[in-house]
Amino acid sequence: MTTYVVCDIEADGPIPGPHSMISIGAVAVDKNRTEYDEFEINLYPLNSAKPHPATIKWFKNEAPEALEYTKQNRFSPHKAMNIFGDWLLTLPSPRIMAAHPAPLDFMWLNW
Repeated sequence: MTTYVVCDIEADGPIPGPHSMISIGAVAVDKNRTEYDEFEINLYPLNSAKPHPATIKWFKNEAPEALEYTKQNRFSPHKAMNIFGDWLLTLPSPRIMAAHPAPLDFMWLNW
């Protein structure tokens, strides 16, 4: 049976590279909504990136608790992605990424 990995990321701006992905959350389910596992990890910002002022303003006004949560127990982006990849490999195959909006989350995870 196919495993659907439903992903959600948080970022401090709209573009990977100039900005940073700061959190990943995922849940693995099958088509019957049986949950296999959950995953979450927070990332340090990239050394060369700067938060986008409009994104940070939105976080501070609309989701300050979420922004603060992303600052806990952080890992370097390289280590965080390796941990995420290792987790993905523990899930039953085949695995398909699902997200909404998928282009946004996929863009960050792929970068």
